[in-house]
Amino acid sequence: MTVTRRVYRSGESEYYLNKTLCRLKDIKDLFMDTGMGSDAYSVIELKMVETILSDRTDERRRLFEEAAGVTKYKHRRKEAYRKLETVQQDLVRVNDVVKEVQKAVNSLERQAQKAEKYNALSKDLRALDVDLLEREYAAFSGKIEPFEART
Repeated sequence: MTVTRRVYRSGESEYYLNKTLCRLKDIKDLFMDTGMGSDAYSVIELKMVETILSDRTDERRRLFEEAAGVTKYKHRRKEAYRKLETVQQDLVRVNDVVKEVQKAVNSLERQAQKAEKYNALSKDLRALDVDLLEREYAAFSGKIEPFEART
């Protein structure tokens, strides 16, 4: 098995497993419980013996979990919780946007109702104005007819 990393000047990296392009996550998952990870315990050095014998339970637990093959699953669980947290934050943001849009929709609905009411009243006013002008014209026509008849 061959693991290769190609680094470009831009800072980007590509990872290959047996000359096949893959993700860094895939390589980490592969080596997580094999004892060949970044904190591998294949060769136990004096510091690791001291860690096993130390009073710090969290260091001992980490070492034993790595040996038992639990680290991979704990890492996956931690990753899942992190993703869940980001999704929850995204949901909060989406809910805020929905509330703002709902406020805008409500405001626009009120404006549309007012515009419809204005258009209806404006139409009624125009009809009444036309009716009034017709009546005034008829009244003035009735008054002017006797004068026109004299001439």
